[in-house]
Amino acid sequence: MRRILLADPDPVSRDYLLCLLEIFGPCRAESGAQAAMEAFCDALAQGEPFSVVLVSRDLDLADGLPLARALDQTRRRDGPGPERSRLLLVVDPAETRRRSGLMESLGVDAVLEKPVTRRQIMDTLSLLGVAG
Repeated sequence: MRRILLADPDPVSRDYLLCLLEIFGPCRAESGAQAAMEAFCDALAQGEPFSVVLVSRDLDLADGLPLARALDQTRRRDGPGPERSRLLLVVDPAETRRRSGLMESLGVDAVLEKPVTRRQIMDTLSLLGVAG
């Protein structure tokens, strides 16, 4: 079963994204980087890793980037090989031009531009081999 972790500090954005994501599987939402990292590590330790992790660039006063980097390092070190979590970064449209640089430097699998749509999520998960 596909499990999803969402890390977004804004309650309105978080609720909106949860509505979009719930059709893809059970979702857990966290508002801070520390709580998201703990949830991610706990899931790995229990042998039930998240299939998808969405991280908002705005997390913890625009500090979602270090969380994305830490999640990537953890999944590479501890996660299952071909079934490791897919890491998606949600950014503002102004950051779209930095998309490839963000993906390389942070180890994210995809960058989603706000406002995120269900179609955008579906297409991205399909490209990553997670949608089904």
